Amino acid sequence: MEIEIRDITPEEAAPYGENADIVLTGRKAVVFTDADGNVGRLYMKEEDIDLLGKQYIAENSTLEYSKVCEEWFPKVSWNAYKNDPQRNPPKTIDVEFVCDMDSERTEIWRRLDTGGYLMRKLCNEPFARWLVCRERQGWWEDGACVRPNITFRHRKQTEKVRYDDWNETAAYSDTFNPNFREG
Repeated sequence: MEIEIRDITPEEAAPYGENADIVLTGRKAVVFTDADGNVGRLYMKEEDIDLLGKQYIAENSTLEYSKVCEEWFPKVSWNAYKNDPQRNPPKTIDVEFVCDMDSERTEIWRRLDTGGYLMRKLCNEPFARWLVCRERQGWWEDGACVRPNITFRHRKQTEKVRYDDWNETAAYSDTFNPNFREG
């Protein structure tokens, strides 16, 4: 994928009307061209461009065609960036089961290293989202997602979380452990 990063032209800003200054402030036009010559445009935040860099964006992007809009739409994946072991070093956290939340497929776990609490939200698919949580007025309140590359260990069972653009940081089918609670 080849990309060009440039200022947004007045013609590109025109469809946003009076709101162009608000919507496009701090953004640059990133024009993507694939090997077949298909072209798509994305208005990315300058801070994201600076963070990821031109080479990363070029190597981790795809173009998808929309029959409805009859145009190509670029998609920049954050997977390689977020799952980079240099950026988010692998870590194992030992946990113990605390309780189930009433009428939900949600479990509360306690970290053995810090005593802090974690929430494990289960789905009908082999998927679990891990969040930091706390008890507040007799109820468990969820907080931020945990970072990628953490392996949770309950006795002999483990479950690793990684980042995916689809649903951010979670245990996906390749790392989800249906027997995790059994220890």
